[in-house]
Amino acid sequence: MFVGVVQIMNNSITPENFRYPAIWEPHEGTWLAWPHNKFVSGYQLKLEKLWLDMTGALLQNENIHIIAYDEKHQQHIQQQIKYFFGEIKNIFFHIIPTEDMWICDIGAVFVVDENGNEAVVDWNFNGWGNRLDHVKDNKVASTIAKEYSLPIFNPPLVQEGGHEVNGVGDLLVTKSSILNSNRNPNMTEKEATAILCKYLGLKNVIWLSGMDGSDKELGEETDCHVDLLCRFVNEDTVLYGWPDVENEQDPLFRRLLKPTLNELREAKTASGKSLNLIPVPVPAANIFSTTQTGTVEIIKEKGRARLGTGQGAIGNCCGYLDWHVGNNIVLVPIFGDQNDERAISIISEHFPKREIITLDGRLLLEGGGGIHCVTKERHSFF
Repeated sequence: MFVGVVQIMNNSITPENFRYPAIWEPHEGTWLAWPHNKFVSGYQLKLEKLWLDMTGALLQNENIHIIAYDEKHQQHIQQQIKYFFGEIKNIFFHIIPTEDMWICDIGAVFVVDENGNEAVVDWNFNGWGNRLDHVKDNKVASTIAKEYSLPIFNPPLVQEGGHEVNGVGDLLVTKSSILNSNRNPNMTEKEATAILCKYLGLKNVIWLSGMDGSDKELGEETDCHVDLLCRFVNEDTVLYGWPDVENEQDPLFRRLLKPTLNELREAKTASGKSLNLIPVPVPAANIFSTTQTGTVEIIKEKGRARLGTGQGAIGNCCGYLDWHVGNNIVLVPIFGDQNDERAISIISEHFPKREIITLDGRLLLEGGGGIHCVTKERHSFF
């Protein structure tokens, strides 16, 4: 049962006093849930280099919080980090058993008040609509909050923890990932808007239609998180994915990308501004799996499946948009594609004071996500 209240005795701490900062605001650190083999054999070996690459980029600019499955797993990670980077003082380990590594969805959502005090929002994660195992993942946010003795807000809403906010009261989100019978049956848009505004310190929610994950042409496990489609880069500028060829025969374009753009054009911020919309290319070529490790065929429907744009292909919709903004850097996935350089150039223009660091995004896209999906920021300094 959802209690919808803070789980501490101090009644003066209420969610209305807190807000969720934009990802580009200063970080205390970034959280990573290190891949492991408890869920799928070979997962850790397949993905670990990418986690080491993220660690190497982030440790120069902020703290890194690494979630390990158990003590043995932590010892292995420590050995790897010491081998590649030496003794590091700003890496902190947390032993929290997980099913998977999608920390943006399962991790603590850190909200702050005007005095810099923190609280954690726990959104009642249910495995992307009860598709996947989530008994352990569902406990991650509350475990982190208890470790730091932070207030926990438990809203009467099921959703994942990745939010696209501009820091001044606006949220981008898809209806398909929240107003869905597999998460919040019978909940209205008005009811969900009120909850989101209350617990994230918002003034305005921009609802995009998205797509249902059960759709035979376009379906995928998250029911279309908004970072598949578009991202804020400042108060009123949104970068969105757009193909070089507008093919009305392509269901991805006709039924998702084109309607999304039309909705963004109609949207207004809380201050009444229209959005400044900037297209970012999607990868031009289909990206094909080179291994079955981690795909739904091997996991037997207990893991993240492929996004489809054809038999055996990985969907290219999110592409370059699934970046993570750190202190002084932006981690951007690339795909060995002809559009890599152009996409990087566009993103770089909107983060002029940050270094763009590119990382191989193919393995994460095979699993159904990107860099943003496996990172989670904590904003306040203390």
